[in-house]
Amino acid sequence: MKAKTRNEIEGKVISFYKEKTESPCFREVFEQWITEKESYGEVRPSTVLRYRTEFARCFPADESFCKVPLCEMTDVILKDFIKRQIFEKRLTKKTVGLLNILLNGVFKYAKEHEYTNYSISTFMADLHLPKNIFTKKVKNQALEVFNDAEAEQIISYLLSEPTSVNALVNFGLALCFFTGLRVGEVSSLKAEDNIVPGKLFVSRTESTSWSAEKGQRITYVSDFPKTESGVREILLPDEGQRILNDIKETSKQREYLFMKNGKRITERMFGYYLGKACRAVNIEPRPTHRIRKTFISKLLSQAVDSALVARMAGHSNITTTQTYYHRVISTEEAQYNMINNALKYVG
Repeated sequence: MKAKTRNEIEGKVISFYKEKTESPCFREVFEQWITEKESYGEVRPSTVLRYRTEFARCFPADESFCKVPLCEMTDVILKDFIKRQIFEKRLTKKTVGLLNILLNGVFKYAKEHEYTNYSISTFMADLHLPKNIFTKKVKNQALEVFNDAEAEQIISYLLSEPTSVNALVNFGLALCFFTGLRVGEVSSLKAEDNIVPGKLFVSRTESTSWSAEKGQRITYVSDFPKTESGVREILLPDEGQRILNDIKETSKQREYLFMKNGKRITERMFGYYLGKACRAVNIEPRPTHRIRKTFISKLLSQAVDSALVARMAGHSNITTTQTYYHRVISTEEAQYNMINNALKYVG
């Protein structure tokens, strides 16, 4: 409707300029959005760090998308930005998910605060991206876990030098093979977590956040694990309990079981020594998370109840355990023998 009176005209002019001066760009609103989430504890510090890292990667200072006032945003501008990010950053269908989290969060925040009327929900609902636009990464399934022979070699090596300087770290890695703990959970263990023999209570994990004061990442122990299901009591096999007893014996009077020179041993240190152990037994190095996958795959391959395996792993959904963690851990020779025996139709 057209303005008829002078007051109506002046009101529209004022509204127009107010919208221009109070319509920030994506970068400005991101800071408001992430600061509010951090202030109210809506997300963990490690998640804040992950969001900030992804933001720095996809929204650098010279990114033209960040210079567009949100009140001027259009579907064409946003779709072009997303497709360009997928192409230039070589994003997979999975990794583009984090970018979408940032876009959804910032635009919804902007609409709530009346910086824009643009509906990110409508845009995302209508957005269609062809499959071939995403980068496809083919995983080497053999490196997703340690097969039975490799696991035996690694564990033997890790437990072979109980008096060495780095024995504590190696024993911690060996413990992972018998508990399936995330390395951040192992590095946060205390003696009090194993008061009852054969049981281990998990309630803490190592986390990472950004310290503005120090201008760097910091690691610390969170009194809450990765997920609600992460708070759990797991059953320790006999060998796992023996390893843990040795660790506790060498860690008396320490706050955490894994400490060196008065400082807690971090995830990064465990990862370094796993790589060292792999090279020592001439197998290709793998991340520490592969031990966790090995543990879960081993239990499932031995027909352990999947609900129990999910509980031991700290998963709320059995589907997660079976879909993302179950891999073949038998050697290639054993696989051949199983298939060969299964397909004997005669005799």
